[in-house]
Amino acid sequence: MGDARFGRLQGCVVAAVLAASVTAAAPLGAKEVAGPPSVDAAVQVTGTTGASRAHTVPVIAVDPRNPKVIAMAEADAYSSRCGVHVSTNAGLSWSPAATPRLPAEYPNCSFVYFGPVVDLAFGPDGTLYYALSGFNPTTKKGRVYLARSNDLGSTWDVSALPWIAPNPERGEIGADAGPSVAVDPNDAQRVSVGWGSNWATYTFTPEVMGGKLYYWDVIERVYVATSTDGGRTFGEAVNVGEGLRISPEAEGVKPPPQVLAGNDGEVFAVFGEYSRAGTRDVREGKAPPAHVYLATSRDGGKTYDKQAIFTGPAPTANADWTWVPRGAIDRKSGTMYVVWENMSSADDPVEISTIRSVDGRRTWSAPLKANDAVPARKWNYPEMFPSISVAPSGRVDLAWYDGRNDPTFIEGARKYNFQDVYYTYSTDGGLSWAPNVRLNDRAINRQFGPSSQGGIRGPLGLASLDAGAYAAWDDSRNGSPTDATQDIYFTRARTEPVEAFFGAPESATSGAVWAFFGIAVGLVIPGVAVMVALGMSRSRSGAAPPAPREEAMVSSG
Repeated sequence: MGDARFGRLQGCVVAAVLAASVTAAAPLGAKEVAGPPSVDAAVQVTGTTGASRAHTVPVIAVDPRNPKVIAMAEADAYSSRCGVHVSTNAGLSWSPAATPRLPAEYPNCSFVYFGPVVDLAFGPDGTLYYALSGFNPTTKKGRVYLARSNDLGSTWDVSALPWIAPNPERGEIGADAGPSVAVDPNDAQRVSVGWGSNWATYTFTPEVMGGKLYYWDVIERVYVATSTDGGRTFGEAVNVGEGLRISPEAEGVKPPPQVLAGNDGEVFAVFGEYSRAGTRDVREGKAPPAHVYLATSRDGGKTYDKQAIFTGPAPTANADWTWVPRGAIDRKSGTMYVVWENMSSADDPVEISTIRSVDGRRTWSAPLKANDAVPARKWNYPEMFPSISVAPSGRVDLAWYDGRNDPTFIEGARKYNFQDVYYTYSTDGGLSWAPNVRLNDRAINRQFGPSSQGGIRGPLGLASLDAGAYAAWDDSRNGSPTDATQDIYFTRARTEPVEAFFGAPESATSGAVWAFFGIAVGLVIPGVAVMVALGMSRSRSGAAPPAPREEAMVSSG
């Protein structure tokens, strides 16, 4: 009797997984991957406890010694707490890690802004690094910390980064946040952390600002500090945006940078810009074009060379953005890629723009569009937040939030009510991008939750393996306008057979059953009812797996 019940349940699970998989055609004219991307059923990562929760802005890191070991960090916008979750089976199941202890003066982790909240990175020796910021909601002061763990988050040692303390003459308020962390792939002791100072000061009261004006007097700046002892102590914090002015009158807002570790000991910082028109006293006219910048250190993070790697067209509005660009490095070729949501205020269509450098960052390609559907919305705040990652094989992966399927969208609107997560890849070094593939299996309702309130929103989590990509995003499926709940969901976009993720089966028959059953186990993380309900709904609808789609490739031609 037990075996019969298990057989029926197993059949339901296999049917559900097959129906949940999405297959897309390989890019035309490009080197084909081992198999067309297939998207596994979404797995809930964050727990179901808490009547009101808003987990958001996930990041992913993969242990270089074992690709089935994954760490994911995120922030709860309602409780102002940040958390880490770990998986040792390629994301089939997840467990919460311990929480690093920060000083009592910084009881909160996350607060209102656009961009990254926390970050994770594994060192080549398997040490897990977790960058987060402590925040005091009363004083509005914040400080960045780095936690490190040698037991996958069971215990943490915590170090403080240099604090950019209040300094009225320099327009510093003492609010550090938005950290990023990178570990040298060849030196486990060299760890770099980047962050933003004066972050989200546009939300502060005049009393906190001391009579200073946001943007003109108090400006968000970008800092990086490097450690040579595995993150225990850090050298001096360097303002890597120093001297990069929008105009003689304005420095221009620089969002928190993403730090990257180079193949030859370099430390990189990639960051964007926000510009405004006019001067402190007369704010009229059109904004200066915003830029994407790269700062490069070849002396262990002591000094940085800076360059604008993209300059936007002349804006037709009084503000311009190049917000939260993300970069990645091919460990074999050294090619660097950068992606951002190009929402130029020059009335150009919003797009996911990618550029690359193949000559050691001396020159950069023209932007290439990666999304194969042009967003219909008018220019506004960032909403797509692309992430980028490079597999050991050199395949480049992109993922972002996308509103192309919003059934409620009205032409001319400035935001989407519903979003999906889309993915594409390149196998020719970023010269062309494959047809976009939807990763999530349910639309994300942005009419409630933190992003609907002008709160936390930022990039999704993405990590690349030769067998495919891991992706994580914030999702509203468990919420409603009443409780505005938001959770983190995870999936795999597989470019190789499932065995590449989970190991070779003992036999063809048992292996196939085990593989499909294993993938669907993720559905029981919130509870067996979810798995059974999904299987039953698929059975009732009689839905078959979608056929491969033949679509035109997005290319530079």
